[in-house]
Amino acid sequence: MSNCPICQAEFTKGECDRCAKCGWDLTPYPASVTPDIRPIILSKERVKVAWAKRLWTTLRSQQDELRSASNMIQQLEQETRVLQSHLTQISSSFNPHASPES
Repeated sequence: MSNCPICQAEFTKGECDRCAKCGWDLTPYPASVTPDIRPIILSKERVKVAWAKRLWTTLRSQQDELRSASNMIQQLEQETRVLQSHLTQISSSFNPHASPES
């Protein structure tokens, strides 16, 4: 098993062209790449991988923030329903037509 260079998801070399988790192109460079071009390709690939890792990290962080915000919204909605229920109970127990006691 190998790991995706971007998200570290496991994959089997030769069984898939793209990472199932992040979509990174996993196809290897052909062995026919000449030795004089190989360093140029590797250099460009390192830059692309570094960029993609930063992007992946940022996206994961934003996903976590969205998940947290969503949870807070759900909690606020639940608390609002509880408060509305209490207000309804208070309002129904209050009788504005009752005569004041003397």
